[in-house]
Amino acid sequence: MKPLNELGQKISIIGTSNSGKSTLAQYLAKKLKVPCYHLDQLAFHPNTNWVRRPSEEFIQDHNNLLSGESWIIEGNYSSCMKERFDKSDSVIWLDSSVISCVYRYVARAIKNDSSRPGRLDGATKEFNFDMITHILFTYPKLRKRYSGLLSSSNVSPLIISSMKNLNKYYKDWELD
Repeated sequence: MKPLNELGQKISIIGTSNSGKSTLAQYLAKKLKVPCYHLDQLAFHPNTNWVRRPSEEFIQDHNNLLSGESWIIEGNYSSCMKERFDKSDSVIWLDSSVISCVYRYVARAIKNDSSRPGRLDGATKEFNFDMITHILFTYPKLRKRYSGLLSSSNVSPLIISSMKNLNKYYKDWELD
């Protein structure tokens, strides 16, 4: 297990939808006392049902975050992943099975918790079949791209391949 004190002050968290990125980011940010940013909140207009912002604006705002002294940024968006990885002290890749992520997605949509980490402010639509398709079919293809971007960066990812392993990190890092 990688010790918490070796993660550094600039941490990227990637992985498929509903793998636990937002929640882990929130807990790490609290524990390490660093700002936390959710890329979905940057990529989409608040108070909409997931209407994308122009890519140029999103990437500019993303790159502005990277100039901070410390941060935890969760989300994928391969269009700006290389820049993020180049500035990261650590990359945590939550690479759970897509089936478990679909299950978590459906459970999350049913719960519809307005205070969940990473939720888009003002969004009312929590369930979409397109998200299930993304998790099951798009993410496995994107996974290859993410792996390539990581291999061309200077950071070795901490790959956590199951919720069971993620829970072990929560316990080891005392993220209660």
